[in-house]
Amino acid sequence: MKTIFSDHVRSKKLIIAAAISAFTAGLVSSSHHWYGAIVYDTTWRLEVSYWIPVLVLIIITLLYIYWKCVGNIVGKIALWIFSFRRSFFPNRIHAL
Repeated sequence: MKTIFSDHVRSKKLIIAAAISAFTAGLVSSSHHWYGAIVYDTTWRLEVSYWIPVLVLIIITLLYIYWKCVGNIVGKIALWIFSFRRSFFPNRIHAL
């Protein structure tokens, strides 16, 4: 059965697009929370702005593992964790 991830070249382009999107969304979201923390003097927004880069690194790490192991079980596990990351961090980052 052929899926969108069967073609390795197309799959790698999708991984690059997902990594760029995660980085961009993380940068915008972190900046937004940091600015809100300064303007409204709220500590929880500042805490969120520090968590976002950690979660972005986790996402990009999972994409990198999938990139390197696209044809074996390790790559499939990384892809599943990446796909279900919202279950692990449901309310931490809205954009990611």
